Formats: sequence, structure tokens, C-alpha cells
Amino acid sequence: MTWFETSTASEAVIDADRADVWSVLTDADVVAELTPFVQRITVDGDHWHWELDEVPGLGVSLAPAFTVRMRLDDGERITFEHDPPEGERERAAVEGVYELADASDGGPGWRST
Repeated sequence: MTWFETSTASEAVIDADRADVWSVLTDADVVAELTPFVQRITVDGDHWHWELDEVPGLGVSLAPAFTVRMRLDDGERITFEHDPPEGERERAAVEGVYELADASDGGPGWRST
């Protein structure tokens, strides 16, 4: 099996209320709408199941899907890690962290790793 891995770290200061940013980042429907190549995100408790657009290539089409366990620290941090349902094998996975903090000028900001 082919294995591919990548990572991204970014930081941004945005002109928005921190509670509004939190509201967007914790709403699966909004996240799916704003994220390229995502068809839908289904929520089951603290698990989010992501279904991505079909990717054609070399005579085969793949439609990646994966499940993450979301850990929400109210208004401050979102941690997500691959956690497929017991007995199921998923061929795609993601993990990461979003941290929200006030910007140095007192405004809202966010950081993802």
C-alpha cells in the first residue's frame, strides 16, 4: 500500500469575534461547506465522519472518507485525531489542533498545527 503524509502549520489574525470563530469551527455543516473537496461531515457524538469528493486517476476513482474524534476545549482549542469505528479500516486519516487565542493587539486570532 502506498503511504502519503504531509503537515501544515499556519497562524492568522482575523477581525472577528472569538465566539463567532469558535461557532464556525465547531459546526460540521459550515466546516464542510467552507472546506474544498468535502462533500459532507456526519456527526455522531464526538466523532466526525468526513466524506470527500471522488478523485479520479489511473482508471480508478477514490472517494476518501475518514473519522476523527473531536476534543473541544470551549473557545480555546480543538484537537482531532483519527478514530475509525471499531472493526473498520479507513484508508485516509487526519489529525491536528486548532488553538484560538487573543492577538497581541487584543483582537481575536487563531493558530492551527
